[in-house]
Amino acid sequence: MQISNLETFIAVSKTLNFSKAAEMLYVTQSTVSSRIKSLEDELKVVLIERNKQNVSLTPVGEHFLVQATEICRLYKNAEEDALMYDRYSGRISICAPESVWRHSFNSVISEFQRRHSNVALKLASGHSEFVIQDLLNKNVDLGIIFYRVMSDEIETIPYCSSTFHLVATPELAKTIEAPVTPENLFSHPFIYCDWGLPFEKWYVQYYKHRSHFCEINGTSLFIDYLLSGNGLGFLPSRISKKYIDSGKLVDIPYMHSLQAPIDQSFLIFLPQNYEKVKAIVDIALQQKELYNL
Repeated sequence: MQISNLETFIAVSKTLNFSKAAEMLYVTQSTVSSRIKSLEDELKVVLIERNKQNVSLTPVGEHFLVQATEICRLYKNAEEDALMYDRYSGRISICAPESVWRHSFNSVISEFQRRHSNVALKLASGHSEFVIQDLLNKNVDLGIIFYRVMSDEIETIPYCSSTFHLVATPELAKTIEAPVTPENLFSHPFIYCDWGLPFEKWYVQYYKHRSHFCEINGTSLFIDYLLSGNGLGFLPSRISKKYIDSGKLVDIPYMHSLQAPIDQSFLIFLPQNYEKVKAIVDIALQQKELYNL
């Protein structure tokens, strides 16, 4: 079974169009047709129904797509590993949300590379659910997420914890009535950012409704808006501290701050990978006090 035939089948399943699949793979349409026929002849099944109007996967094709995708993934990893071991003794794959990379974990990576220059790294960004799924699929060796996983399959270690601050630029802060309360918050240009379920529950419980000026999904965009003076919003101290220390943002007192949840992150890995990730986990735990605020 040729990998090129499997990759072609996957491309057709994504596009449901032989011509677009050919463009994606930089081959001719006749090559796509030939590869699909070769794969079907080898398996002795029909994977794709095609006529002049449309292209669709057969039930067998739908089932085979999952396996074909996994075969191609394993092949790619094996190919990368074979090339990598010419120069490196191993590779660690790490996935974390964007805010972790930008505001804490990059220093861990720098220290690990300084101590272990013979180990290659593969870094990726994704939300917590994506990280967990990639870990279980064995695409990731070490992950960072924002809630505890209750599973015997996954080892979970508390990482950084920090409190939430309501912040704005100094200029905007002068116009804000402090302390901010559930009654006056919405008279200001409040920007909501989703910091996970505990924060969401707290916000709904104490600030009741969601008629905020703006909602942003994405830490970088949210911070850009805050720094531009477009609004005020909640930031965990692991992120807000450097902006407050530099004077770019100021801390605004708000009601129910004592009831606000802790922004907690966790290191996760499969138990059988502990020795593989131990060195970088140790560095992360040594540095975590820098971000426990």
